Amino acid sequence: GDPPTMLRLAQEGLTRAAGAPPSPGQAQLLQALGRAYRLRGMMAESTAYLGQALGMAQQVGALEAEIEALITLSLVLAFFDVVVQAAVKWLLAR
Repeated sequence: GDPPTMLRLAQEGLTRAAGAPPSPGQAQLLQALGRAYRLRGMMAESTAYLGQALGMAQQVGALEAEIEALITLSLVLAFFDVVVQAAVKWLLAR
């Protein structure tokens, strides 16, 4: 799905689950929010939701959600690595 739809659906799901105990489904919704924010280039928001997803997935033993959160988080970190490398090259070229 497209990121705006993913964001809306995941946020609606989390709103419905508010107050419920942590669950694999909530961990998946948090991971979906993190992924959607990454696809929109909103890395700070992505990292925050992925961290929540990872913590909840570990808490409830949701291995699939944990793996998906780690994969998406690695993509966010790779993005930051590319940005830092470009900045260092630019600085060294001055």
